[in-house]
Amino acid sequence: MARTSDLKTGRLLATLGAGLLLAGATGCEVWEEARFKETREFTVEHVDNMPLSVETRNGRVTVRKSDGDQVEVVAELRAVSQERLDFTEVIADRQPDGTLAFSVDWADGERRNNEACSFDISIPNAYGVEIISSNGALDVSGLGGQARLRTSNGRIVAAHHEGDVSARSSNGAIRVKHSTGSIDASSSNGSIVIRDATQGVTADTSNGRVEVEFGSGSAGPVDITTSNGSVDLTLNEHAAGVYSFDTSNGRVHAEGVKNVEILSTGKRHLKIRIGDSDTRSRVRTSNGSITVRMDPKP
Repeated sequence: MARTSDLKTGRLLATLGAGLLLAGATGCEVWEEARFKETREFTVEHVDNMPLSVETRNGRVTVRKSDGDQVEVVAELRAVSQERLDFTEVIADRQPDGTLAFSVDWADGERRNNEACSFDISIPNAYGVEIISSNGALDVSGLGGQARLRTSNGRIVAAHHEGDVSARSSNGAIRVKHSTGSIDASSSNGSIVIRDATQGVTADTSNGRVEVEFGSGSAGPVDITTSNGSVDLTLNEHAAGVYSFDTSNGRVHAEGVKNVEILSTGKRHLKIRIGDSDTRSRVRTSNGSITVRMDPKP
């Protein structure tokens, strides 16, 4: 197990600093301010094409492919006291299966309100990525394998990923571009934009627009749902199957859609078949317009 170069050897045995104060008469909770900050930089020996895992309870995570031969890490910590900051450790653990796992061991074994740790990681390569934050943006670029990205509150960006992408945010936009695998994106509150998709796409948001553009050679399928927002879908000459478009409050627009069989049509509905495939694709919005276009790629 590798730890930060400034390794702390002790463990805090009692709660340090001012704790949460409860105003007895009103029941109001007063949060401590995490005003003590420290940036820690260190490197970890790299092993080619092993999985990467990063977990932080409060903080953003950025991971980038690098040209170096080591894993370079910058961790930015905030704590409610200098003592807690001193006894908090940033951990890099090479697990038995080869996974390089980053985490934070807070003083007393528990993070306090407003305490945070953000990561900026540069890595030569990784095959298999899991990034988890309870509150913070996630940004991943240039890696490979199955990507599992989760945050409760923050934007997610995945770019130039060689593999499948699964992205979940409870409150934040999702952007995926140039992924070679399937894409599954879901947000409770935020727009979803997917560019140059090469395989099937699932996109689901409770509140926000959805834009999906398929790259050259991709035939889908696609499954899009938004409760409140417009949908813009761009297909190409390889699109095939039965496509259903439905909106409860809005219109369905078809632009440049040629050589297809119209199965049914209406003000708020369109169902078409492209080619001989029976593969099903669906696009639905409760409140917004739907635009579908054919855009042959060179």
